[in-house]
Amino acid sequence: MLTIGLLLALASLAPPQQSTGPEFERGAPDKLLIHETTDEAGKARKYLDGVARCVASNHRKQSAAGLALPYGSAEQAAAFNALIQVEDSCFGPIFSSMSIGFDSQALAAGAAEFFLANPKALEEARRRDPKSFVWPPMNGMDEFGDCVVSQSETQVRAFIDTPVASDAEQSAARALAPALGQCVSEGQTIAVEPAAMRQILAVALYRRVAVPPPVASAAMPATH
Repeated sequence: MLTIGLLLALASLAPPQQSTGPEFERGAPDKLLIHETTDEAGKARKYLDGVARCVASNHRKQSAAGLALPYGSAEQAAAFNALIQVEDSCFGPIFSSMSIGFDSQALAAGAAEFFLANPKALEEARRRDPKSFVWPPMNGMDEFGDCVVSQSETQVRAFIDTPVASDAEQSAARALAPALGQCVSEGQTIAVEPAAMRQILAVALYRRVAVPPPVASAAMPATH
């Protein structure tokens, strides 16, 4: 099934002393204990989330095209990195104590959250550029995210709807523990951070909302 490490947090945003994520195993979701977000990391995440949503709003066609690529792939990274290079209207004041790095996976997740929060913009993008609304070849992270969304789409939506780096986000992440546990191979242990989990699940939920999932060929009904 899945053989990936899920520690994909915004490494460039995390303070140097931040510990790795907690671990949990399939069948033991009570082991999912999520570290509290530090103040500086939380500020950085909020800032980047605002920038990512702004970039997506200003470049809707390109953002939808980027979301049609496998999550975390080199192709998707190139697509979103190209957007951040040409964008100059989304950068507000930066706290001097923060070190900001623009992670392409965070930009993809921010774009997904922009469209999820703005269904009219999503519908318009789909009408204007339908070729960007297809399921890409699924990599390990895509499969993991889609599995969790399939287990509990309502809880994933509740998680994505929480403010970034908030107490509500922490609580919603904990509530997802059973669904996460069902999407881990037997005996596998995964380290997880809320920021990384939110990125993967935002893109997975976006795909479910924006594009009907591929349907396996139905079996022919028996004839008598």
